[in-house]
Amino acid sequence: MIRINLIKHLDPPTPEKKESSWKSKKSFSLIGVGFLILCGALGYFFFNKEALTPTLPEPPLESVETEDEVISETLHAKKPTPSPVDYSQAVEEVVKEIEIEIKKPKAKKRYRQLDPNEVIHYQLSLAKKTMDYLNQVGFKEIGFNDIVINIPGKFYLHGKAANLSFYKKFKRDLTKAPFVKIKPGMLKSFGRGIGREFSFYGHFKFSHSGNQEKRVMNNNELKKELKKIQRTARSSKLKLSAFVLKSNTRYKSNVKRTYKLQIRECTFLHFQNFIDKLHRTHSKLGIKKISLRAGANKKMIASLDIIAFLEE
Repeated sequence: MIRINLIKHLDPPTPEKKESSWKSKKSFSLIGVGFLILCGALGYFFFNKEALTPTLPEPPLESVETEDEVISETLHAKKPTPSPVDYSQAVEEVVKEIEIEIKKPKAKKRYRQLDPNEVIHYQLSLAKKTMDYLNQVGFKEIGFNDIVINIPGKFYLHGKAANLSFYKKFKRDLTKAPFVKIKPGMLKSFGRGIGREFSFYGHFKFSHSGNQEKRVMNNNELKKELKKIQRTARSSKLKLSAFVLKSNTRYKSNVKRTYKLQIRECTFLHFQNFIDKLHRTHSKLGIKKISLRAGANKKMIASLDIIAFLEE
């Protein structure tokens, strides 16, 4: 319609007498021209379909990702989602993280947190290790007047060395292991100033294996164990003098009995063998305290606090 008006406005004027004829011819011509233009336009768009689709410049890929992230954050601002897993991380790094997590040290139990079965196992294990270690670092130029071992690990040593060099060697050997800590006590000379009398206070810190073997007993099992430990002492060449009940208390949900076992004569090696047998035979009796004192004829006098746990 716009085109028709423009064409009509540009046409020159015509005589009046031929107006009817001219108008007919003019209308016919305009219709023909319009029809041709319309057909041409339809043909163009039919064979050029792309012309119907507007072409807009594509945004850079980075800007698309950035916009998408911002939208995602806006939509989920009120509902936080967990962080996605980083699957691009190297397999070696993932495995390393897992190994670190597995190797994290577990919380260690304190001695008072052990159950009765663990207490007996720990006492026998520590008594054996302590006796073995003292025998390992000792030598003939060192003599002991007193050895006191109070489990879970405290000890007291009182002895004599033939001279200052032997004392220094014993002290060095005693403290070379990482599980031993000592505090020197007395140190004085004797025998014209050559020999050295000394004492140490210390602590043995051995690891606990967490053994759960049943050690809690009933009364019948206790009677058998008391007879067994006396047989073991005699087979180890220890001369017993007394075996008496010292106390009867409670420990957690069990009854705890403490016995005093006194040995009137033994050697260090015989006593060490006795402790080793109790450990190897999985005795159900534990050892709370060991006391060794020098006796006559290079022998020792010993006493032990023996522990038993009974069922209710």
